[in-house]
Amino acid sequence: MRGKNTIYGSKEACRQCPNRCTGGKSPKTVSFGPKTKYVPVRMYGSPSIKLNPVPADIPLSPFNHTLDRKDYIPRKVVLRIKEDIAKIKERMCLSEHPFGTVKWYHGAYYLLCKGKEKASAELGLSFLAYNIRRAINMVGVKSKR
Repeated sequence: MRGKNTIYGSKEACRQCPNRCTGGKSPKTVSFGPKTKYVPVRMYGSPSIKLNPVPADIPLSPFNHTLDRKDYIPRKVVLRIKEDIAKIKERMCLSEHPFGTVKWYHGAYYLLCKGKEKASAELGLSFLAYNIRRAINMVGVKSKR
């Protein structure tokens, strides 16, 4: 059986481990035995933080040397969606035109942010500016004095 330092109560516990089991870029192999509840997981963290202890009532697993779990049959499922060129072109016309119009309307020729959340926020602000400008052009800006 391996030492108590290789089995952790959670991923966060291994992250705080001072042992540094593997190098920075190489992954650690982990075994999942039939009754394994806690497995070692290599993550990055600071060795100055104390390690979270494993609960005393949990027995150590002897299956922590390789990545294998024999009670489940590994299966790969590949879903293939047939390409419908007519639908793809219709979607391009319906969805891409408004985004291009809104972006070019106020001089945003490309997205400045990376990532789905940031890009969607940037596009949301672009649509807001576009709608405000359209509303001002429709109603006009007259002072009521």
